[in-house]
Amino acid sequence: NVARTPFNDRRVREALSLAIEREKITEGELQGTTRPADGFLPAGARSGKRLSSDIQRAQTLLDEAGYADGTGFPVVQLVINRNDVQQRIAKAVAQMWKDNLGIDTNLMVRDAGEVEAARASGAFDLIRRGVVLPTADETVSMLSIFGSNGSVSIGPAESPEPTSPFRRENY
Repeated sequence: NVARTPFNDRRVREALSLAIEREKITEGELQGTTRPADGFLPAGARSGKRLSSDIQRAQTLLDEAGYADGTGFPVVQLVINRNDVQQRIAKAVAQMWKDNLGIDTNLMVRDAGEVEAARASGAFDLIRRGVVLPTADETVSMLSIFGSNGSVSIGPAESPEPTSPFRRENY
């Protein structure tokens, strides 16, 4: 929810992403049944930059954002659905944030309708959702997520303007 501090700081969002050890999740929680989610698009799709874990960089970014070792960072309110796999992944990610950054997380397990209500009202810090894309075609996948105008609301529904995740300041 980029409408909330500290998640409105790109360094914080990047630090949280870099602190996730995706290989551990796929080998541990998912028992090797999948590959790490190292990109925005499905495995095999054309894409440039890949996501990877970099704990030292994550700690540096969090320090630059004013939260060295997680000091002063609010407890993350992470909304997830009731799916068992989603819950296991969220628990693993929360533990990684604790171990790697010193950040505590409160998992808020909700039904699908409640997840959407939380998103619409802005009553969340982060929402963990899985998406099954209709194809590996980049254009079709992006349109299915962001619509034809290239924008998606990544804050509460009443945010004045949708924010494009493709804008430079979001990375």
